[in-house]
Amino acid sequence: MQNVDRKIVPRGYQRLILDLIKLHAEKKKSILLELDCGMGKRVITYEILTSLFPDKRIILVVLSSSSLHETKEFLMNEYGGVEGFNWIGPGISNSYAQKILKESRVILCTPQKLSNIMKKAANHFTNDFDLVIINEVDKLIRRMGSKRVLVYPWSDLFNKLRSSLFIGMSGTLRDSHYILDQEQLEIRKELDTLVEFIPNVELRIRIFRQKDSVE
Repeated sequence: MQNVDRKIVPRGYQRLILDLIKLHAEKKKSILLELDCGMGKRVITYEILTSLFPDKRIILVVLSSSSLHETKEFLMNEYGGVEGFNWIGPGISNSYAQKILKESRVILCTPQKLSNIMKKAANHFTNDFDLVIINEVDKLIRRMGSKRVLVYPWSDLFNKLRSSLFIGMSGTLRDSHYILDQEQLEIRKELDTLVEFIPNVELRIRIFRQKDSVE
């Protein structure tokens, strides 16, 4: 049962982030958000889905089954629901998953499941999604890579979703990772690699809260 009595009121810094996201979406640009722990990524996500882009088709990607169920619960129940929302999890048949992908406005799924559905629907899949939101976007990068810098299946997903705008959120984009080729070991910043692969990225936002701030 949805908790319709709870009203989400974004804090000032969250409203600033949402305004920046909207501005760059209007310019057809993707964005990377580096948000400190406790900045309210869930509130920001919910506002993107409901208030900021209530009419856009959106894919919300989480990186594990546990995150999938947790995110589904706070979107559907704790925060009051999202119009046109559906989710694709374990046990859902490919045919029904393809129906969800075609008909739902907001779709929550893991990257592996999304990739499998797109492969099954390769002959008739058309990318009409306006936005792709990626939680924990830093985990798309392999800690140690060679030819494959991105974790499977992100290279393929970025190609298939190239016409969509991306909103990537993470609290750890300051980290480095390592690329090993035939010549040398190269240390690279995660941000530089993400900008290289994510289409149309224009802005990176880094926001940290004060120690005495509350979530």
